[in-house]
Amino acid sequence: MRNGQGSDAPEDEDSRRLCRERKTLTAERVQHVNRIKGLLFSQGVSDYEPLRRNRRQRLDELKTGGVISRLSNDVDNTTSLLQMALLDPVLSAVRLLATLGIIFSLDWRIATVIVLAVPPIVFAQNLWVRRSRVIWKSMGEDRSEIDARVKPFVGTADDVAAAIGGQACVDLEHDVLARSPESARSPGSEAPPARTRGFVKVQDGCDCYCAYCIIPAVRGGARSRPASAILAEAARRARNGQPEMVMTGISVGDYRDPERGLELGELMMEVARVPGVQRVRLSSVEVIHVRDSLLRAMVEEPKICPHLHVPMQSGDDAVLRDMGRHYDAAGYLEHIERVRGAAGGRLRINITTDVIVGFPTEDEAAFTRTLDAVDAAGISRVHAFSYSPRPGTVAAGLGDRVPAPEKKRRSQALRARSEVRSRLHRAQRLGRREQVLVDKVADTRSAGYTADYTRCYLPAGAAPRGALIDVRCSELHADGIRCEPTGGRELSSREHR
Repeated sequence: MRNGQGSDAPEDEDSRRLCRERKTLTAERVQHVNRIKGLLFSQGVSDYEPLRRNRRQRLDELKTGGVISRLSNDVDNTTSLLQMALLDPVLSAVRLLATLGIIFSLDWRIATVIVLAVPPIVFAQNLWVRRSRVIWKSMGEDRSEIDARVKPFVGTADDVAAAIGGQACVDLEHDVLARSPESARSPGSEAPPARTRGFVKVQDGCDCYCAYCIIPAVRGGARSRPASAILAEAARRARNGQPEMVMTGISVGDYRDPERGLELGELMMEVARVPGVQRVRLSSVEVIHVRDSLLRAMVEEPKICPHLHVPMQSGDDAVLRDMGRHYDAAGYLEHIERVRGAAGGRLRINITTDVIVGFPTEDEAAFTRTLDAVDAAGISRVHAFSYSPRPGTVAAGLGDRVPAPEKKRRSQALRARSEVRSRLHRAQRLGRREQVLVDKVADTRSAGYTADYTRCYLPAGAAPRGALIDVRCSELHADGIRCEPTGGRELSSREHR
């Protein structure tokens, strides 16, 4: 039960006060960590280590355990001394002594001597750590970039689903290609491109606060990475043989450069002008964040891919309201229509989406309206996810009302609708000429993606990985299109150098 009602509510004022204090302390800690993370991220430092818990919390833990309660009563400055000294090794030693009953058996004067002996040791340790950091920094370690290998599930929902399901990776190369023999190299040799696609994190955090999502509490508010750091990373990746840059983040469309005020579309325009960059792609964007500057960039800059992954989550107004989404079904469709009309018919923008099935307030009629909205929006592919409650979210209070078999049935129905729409999208490209960026090369065949994120399969040896090749779409095949090279091929980024 919630809000202090029911059998789970505290029975006395002391318990209520303790609960309030714990909640306040937890909120303060989260805000404190998020403020520090936001400061680091605003300075271009995105690969930071998890922050240590503050020393006041550690002191409270010791006091709660009764380890230093006697010392605190006898020595006025014990608290300040321990605050200076409580690092991990010292804390572990104190806990060990407390476990063995040694501290409790010591006279307070002897215990005070022990405490006074700690600061010099800690000072020496801190001096060594600081010197190590100076040496490490002098070696030229670049802290402004996040190694994509740290988070293997970066990319679109299709990438994540494929990786989690243990299937062959459809789009994300660092699962298969990172282990390929081509990635091996001898010391001193030039590293071949392990991936054709470079995932560049431009933003972190979120201010949307959807009812089912825990991200704002964990990652904090939306904050953007400086454009200068992003452009430097894009240039480095292009030099290393990655011709396509994917702008990623938690709420990417909310990007605003803290240095010059650039919006996402303006940032992508500048990334497209980086030497060696041949494509710029967007991982995902909320429909309310598809701004005019983004659409203008897609129309004016040929290197910006005409593909938008725009999560819908539901096509029912009541479910969208319960989800805490910032639009209704009609508003979503209006935004999509604006996207399609932005180029005046000169540019076809492929739109894919995410949908959550089995939300607690979704009934059969609501699910049917979602299927209708998918058709009305002209979605080419739907990534279906079954709802599961996340502790700490607003939606967790609604329970998990839809039975698992029903969630599975709805997911299958939605995926079937997605397959129909995908085949329709691919069939419209048969007989047309396209340009494919080759990202998979095997003995039997090659594969890659068009600019609008349509999968294409090519004959073996059609082109090296990282090359842009002209093809003709001949027939539907698996989840993509079988294509034949037309003879023309652009040089890869490495060949161009």
